[in-house]
Amino acid sequence: MLTAKEQYEMDMLARQVTIQNSQTKISRNLANVELYRTVVQPIEADRARLFDAGTDLFKLALQSAFVLNGGALVALPALAAIPGALDADQQLFSTGELLGAAAWFLFGFVLAAAATLFGGLSFRALSGSRAEERNKEAEFVNASSDGREPPEFDETALNKFNSRAQLYYYMALVNWIGSYLVFSANTLVLIV
Repeated sequence: MLTAKEQYEMDMLARQVTIQNSQTKISRNLANVELYRTVVQPIEADRARLFDAGTDLFKLALQSAFVLNGGALVALPALAAIPGALDADQQLFSTGELLGAAAWFLFGFVLAAAATLFGGLSFRALSGSRAEERNKEAEFVNASSDGREPPEFDETALNKFNSRAQLYYYMALVNWIGSYLVFSANTLVLIV
C-alpha cells in the first residue's frame, strides 16, 4: 500500500506524462496544420483557378462562335441584295449559293459550340484531378496527425481524370480548328 505522499507523487507524475503527451499531440497537430497549409491548400487554389479558367473558356469560345458564324449568317441576306436588288440576273450570289453558305456557317457554329463543350469538359476533368490529389493529400495529413500509417497513393482515379482531360482537350482542339477552317473556307468561297 502506498502512503499519501507516494500516491500524490504518482498522481503528479501521471499528470506530467498526460500533459507531455498532450503537448506532443498539439505539436504534431500544429505540424500537420502547417503541412495542410503548405501542401493541400495550394492544390485547392490550383483546382479553383482551373475551374475558373474553364468557365472563362466557355464564355469566350461561345462569344467568338456567335460573332463569327452567327454574324456571317446574319450578313448573308444583305449579300443577296447587293448589286441588283430588283434584277435577279445581276445578283452577286444565287439563292442556292447563299443557302449553301448559310449551312456551312451553321456547321461552323456547331463545331465551335462542340469545341467549347469539350474545352470546358477538359478543364472540369483537370479540376477533378486536382480535387482527387487534394483528397489524397488530406488523407495523408489526417493519417499523420493520428499517428497512423499514411495510405498508399492510388493513381488510378488521378490517371482517369488526366486521360479524360487530355481526350477532351484534343476533341476541343479539333472542333475549334474545324470551326475556323469552315468559317475561313466558306468566306473565301463567297469572296472568290
